[in-house]
Amino acid sequence: MTEISDKIIKDIKEKNIHPKPRWFFAARNLTFWILFVAAIFVGALSFAVILDVLTNHDWDIYLRLHKTFGQYILLSLPYLWIVCLIFFAWIAYYDFVHIKGWYHHSVYLIVSISILTSLLLGGLFFYSGVGKKIDHALDARIPFYGMININKRKIWCQPKEGLLGGEIMRIEKERPERIIIKDCKGQEWEIMRPASPPIPFIIGERIKMIGREIEQHKFNAEEFRNW
Repeated sequence: MTEISDKIIKDIKEKNIHPKPRWFFAARNLTFWILFVAAIFVGALSFAVILDVLTNHDWDIYLRLHKTFGQYILLSLPYLWIVCLIFFAWIAYYDFVHIKGWYHHSVYLIVSISILTSLLLGGLFFYSGVGKKIDHALDARIPFYGMININKRKIWCQPKEGLLGGEIMRIEKERPERIIIKDCKGQEWEIMRPASPPIPFIIGERIKMIGREIEQHKFNAEEFRNW
C-alpha cells in the first residue's frame, strides 16, 4: 500500500498535478444548467414551428398533386424541426446527467418533465405566433430552407394543376377584378378574381390560389388563401 501511495505522490510531483479550484466546478455546473435550460427553450421553439407548419398546412390539396393522403403526409412532415426537437431533448438529458449533485434523482423523471415543459412552452409560442414568425423568417431569408422543410413555393407554383401562389405586385384599380402577382420563378401572372375576395389584398404580401390556368400567365382564381 505504501509503495502505491509513494508512486502516486511521485507521479503528482513529476507531472506537476494540482487540484482544480472550486470555482472551476461551480462554473462547469452553471454551464450545464444554462445549456439544460437553453435546450428546453430551443426545443419549445422547434415544437412551436412544428405545430404551426402542421396546423396551417393545406391538407386538402393532395389530389391536385396526384398523391394519396398517406404520401402527402410523408411529403409534408417537417422533418427538420422534428430532428431539432429530438436533438435538443437529448441535449437536455446529456446536460442534466452532468449537473453535480443531481445523480441521485430520477434522471428519466426529470428529463420527462423537461420534455413536457418544452411541449407546453412550444404550445404557448405557437398560440402567440412565434412559430409562424420563425418559419416565415427562415423561408424568406434562407434559400435552401424550402428544400429541407415543406416547400410551399414548389407546391404553389403548379398552375397547370390549379395551384398558384406568389407576391402581390399590383392591384389594378381600373379593373378591380384583376391583380398582378409574381410567382416563385419570378414570372408575373394576371389573376382574375372574384369581386369580393375573402382575404384583403396588400401589395408586397404573398397569397395562395386554387383555380385554373386559362392561358399563358393568366389564372382564374376560384379560391384565395393566406400564405
